[in-house]
Amino acid sequence: MRRGWRNFAEPPLAMGDFKDIMTDAIIDSQDGHNAIAGQLLKDERVFTAMMGMLARQVYRAFGKQETRPIGMMPSSDDDAAGEDGCTVTAAAAYVLQAMHACHQCGCIVPVFALLIEGPFAVQGESPLDADDCTALLTNVLAVPDELGTAVQVASGGSWRLDHSRTAGETYYMNHCPECGAKLGDWFLSKPEAAFFPLNEEGIRRIRGQRHEGPFIFESPNLALSSWTDVWLRIDAVSRPNQK
Repeated sequence: MRRGWRNFAEPPLAMGDFKDIMTDAIIDSQDGHNAIAGQLLKDERVFTAMMGMLARQVYRAFGKQETRPIGMMPSSDDDAAGEDGCTVTAAAAYVLQAMHACHQCGCIVPVFALLIEGPFAVQGESPLDADDCTALLTNVLAVPDELGTAVQVASGGSWRLDHSRTAGETYYMNHCPECGAKLGDWFLSKPEAAFFPLNEEGIRRIRGQRHEGPFIFESPNLALSSWTDVWLRIDAVSRPNQK
């Protein structure tokens, strides 16, 4: 007890010393973070994903995003989202299904995403290039009725509108069917997550159902990565005769 009181009575650390210690700790932490980031970016797939995320943020900064129900598209009276953004028409789309460990309850649960396939017709500014074959939809605000219904049926309702504090917006996201936790797109599309496999084994775990288009998307948020093209080439898709 006396020893504790003696320590308590010792002169406090000067504020200047405290700031120096904290500054050094922050710099060390940033150096470590930069070193890890540098190693990750040496992987072409990670670099491509990061560039896709950056492009998405840039285009979103110049376009107004609105939340609409499934199937509802902007009319000619709508403002910046439809006119100053872009319209992407895809030849086909896939409802993807993968498995993910819920961060809250730890259960391994199915999660879903939408992949669009070209050839694409693009009006306005878009990160899509003429030779792009596929793109993953993220932070989905609105989808055509057929696709929205397909994901709802496949997920049993666990893919639904909800607000994300990470993204700062409301979009269609996955939820854990066991505990109801939100499973946001950012967490599902990180390297080695459900929708960013880094090897063929991970790619083959993803299943999908093809839907023939054309499908029209207004100002979609797109993630471009080489794994989606590979996924199409490795017979991991069931192709029902659907329209």
